[in-house]
Amino acid sequence: MIKFKRFLSVILAMTIAFSLSAAIPAGVVSAAEVVKSGTCGGDNLFYTLDSDGLLTIKGTGYVYSGSFKAWRDVINVVIDGTGVTAIGSRAFMDCSSLKTVALSSGITKIDQDAFCSCYYLENITIYKTVTIIGSGAFFQCTKLKEVFYEGSEEDWSKVTINSDNNPLKNAKIHFNYDPEHEHNWDAGKITKNATCVEKGEITYTCTICGDIKKEELPRGAHKWDAGIVNAGATYTSPGEMLYTCTVCEAIKREPIPKLKAPTVAQITGLKTTKQTAKAITLKWNSAKNADKYLVYRSKNGSEWTKVGSTKNLTYTDKDLKAGAKYQYKVRGYHTASKATGKYSTVLKTGTLTSAPKITKLTSTKSKTATVTWSKVTGAKSYIVKYTTDGKTWTTKNNVTGTSLTISKLAGGKKLQVKIYAVNAYGKNSTASAVKSVTVKK
Repeated sequence: MIKFKRFLSVILAMTIAFSLSAAIPAGVVSAAEVVKSGTCGGDNLFYTLDSDGLLTIKGTGYVYSGSFKAWRDVINVVIDGTGVTAIGSRAFMDCSSLKTVALSSGITKIDQDAFCSCYYLENITIYKTVTIIGSGAFFQCTKLKEVFYEGSEEDWSKVTINSDNNPLKNAKIHFNYDPEHEHNWDAGKITKNATCVEKGEITYTCTICGDIKKEELPRGAHKWDAGIVNAGATYTSPGEMLYTCTVCEAIKREPIPKLKAPTVAQITGLKTTKQTAKAITLKWNSAKNADKYLVYRSKNGSEWTKVGSTKNLTYTDKDLKAGAKYQYKVRGYHTASKATGKYSTVLKTGTLTSAPKITKLTSTKSKTATVTWSKVTGAKSYIVKYTTDGKTWTTKNNVTGTSLTISKLAGGKKLQVKIYAVNAYGKNSTASAVKSVTVKK
């Protein structure tokens, strides 16, 4: 409840020529404005009511009957000093906002219906000087839960409590209550949430007497919305998120990290699908996260040249030298991030040689013929094919020279011959033009 050593100096109306010192309940801001003042018990009993609902009574005499009846703006009542002797009948009747009352040690009587119908009265401090409580003094005070009594349980038993005071009788009585006790504050309850615009408030209640104190809470943090993407992040530059406070509409910007480049898988399955004397066609398997492929060529395996790029899984390298050796490797490429994968395994291959040209085909001996052809650059061997019936061709592989004598032929038959050049990787060139001669009998 109230420490009676704490006083609030308030200026009364111009017609009252002196100041009153009024006790302040803990937590009531001392700068509250006085909204009403006057007398309530002859010329020597004065009251002030401030904007926080604190009614303070000070002076000598008793509070007249009906003095504050039905005052809806009274929340806390403090009677200060020992000069007040009694609370008159219906003095605070129907004060529907009244929550706490602190009587003083000079009061001996609480008259009938004094606090009748104060539905929200929660606690009251009573000194052991009180000897009689009139009928209905606390009638319909349905929320009255605690009475802080200065005297002992035996002293309380001697107080005359008349009829229709069940709320008082049913309330919890705190005996031997010391109005000058040191407050024991609870953990507090937030009575006004702080925002980024306004400060908040936390209210503490004394666990002994029910007094309250209020403390200011600092302004809170902004309450940001889910945000929108103001600029999307790319693989080369960060983006930006834009957040708006739902309370004050302040703006906050935060960067969005650059997109992480994907891991491009290594190329597998590199092979040739077609070879000519001037071109090689490559093929490979698709690589995860690659949207493009880079093709590299080397003649010696140490010096590499990027010869092209493609979105397809094949590539034809053109304008090559016939019968030459070449090496290839391919890697995947992610265009947006410029990320590249590991190179494929090196593929060793080569172009086909040029087709040989038969320079001479003769049959000067019985059942024998001799064929001669021009040497082909890049050829490691030659294949000679011949037929005397135009249907079945006989093949001679791995011919290393540029001429071949064919024996055991059928005399008088027409002999047809064609030559292939074989490169270093065992690939045949196209066939030479077919030449023919009649075999000598």
